[in-house]
Amino acid sequence: MWGMLIKGLQAFLDYVESITGSYGIAIIAFTIVVKTALYPLTLKQQKALLEQRKYAPELQKIQEKYKKKPEEMQKKMMEFYRKHNYNPFGACLPLLLQLPIIYLLLGAIRGHDFKNQGFLWVPLLTQRDPYYIWPILSTSFMLLQHKIQQKLNPTPPATSGNAPDMSSTNMIMTIFIGFITTTLPAGLVIYWTISNAVTLIQYLMIYRKLGGSAEEVQKA
Repeated sequence: MWGMLIKGLQAFLDYVESITGSYGIAIIAFTIVVKTALYPLTLKQQKALLEQRKYAPELQKIQEKYKKKPEEMQKKMMEFYRKHNYNPFGACLPLLLQLPIIYLLLGAIRGHDFKNQGFLWVPLLTQRDPYYIWPILSTSFMLLQHKIQQKLNPTPPATSGNAPDMSSTNMIMTIFIGFITTTLPAGLVIYWTISNAVTLIQYLMIYRKLGGSAEEVQKA
C-alpha cells in the first residue's frame, strides 16, 4: 500500500515535470495541493484555538489560587481541561498531520533520480542544500507561524511552577526541526519551506477573519 502511494506521488511529480520542465516546480505544486486539501482542517483548528483564548483568565486564577499546592493545581487544571474539552497541546496537530506526507515525499525522493535536476541554487534535489538557504527559510517561516499562533491563541498559564512554557517549547522544537532540515534532501526541504510559507499565509488570513474576539468565532 505504502509503495503504491510512493509510486503514485512519483507519477504525479513526473507528470507536472513533463509540463513545467522542473521537478522543483512539481514539488511546489504538490505542496499547494496538499495545503489546499488540509485548509478546512487548519481553519477548524484555528477557530477552536481562538475560542479557547477566553479561558486564559480562568487558568490564571487556578494557577494563582493553588500556586503553593502543585498537585492540587494539576488536578484542578485537568478538571478544567476536561470540562471545556480543551487540549493545551492542540497546536501540535498540524505537524502530526504533516508527518505521513513528509515520509511519503521522502520515499518518493529516495526512489527517484529526478533526472539529476536541481532547483534555483540547489545543484541536485536529491541532496541537501549546500548553502542552507532552504533550511533557513523554512525555519524563519515556522517562527513567524508561532508568532501568529500566539496572537490567535495566547499560551495558557503553566500547570505548575516546573512546567515548561509552551512558547519556549515551540521555539526549541522549531530550532531543532530547522537543524534536521539541514541534513535532508533539498527536494523535501523545498516542500517543507513552501508548506510553512502557505501555512503562514493561511494563518494571516484566519487571523484577519477571526482575530477580533472569541465571540466572532461563533459567527464565522
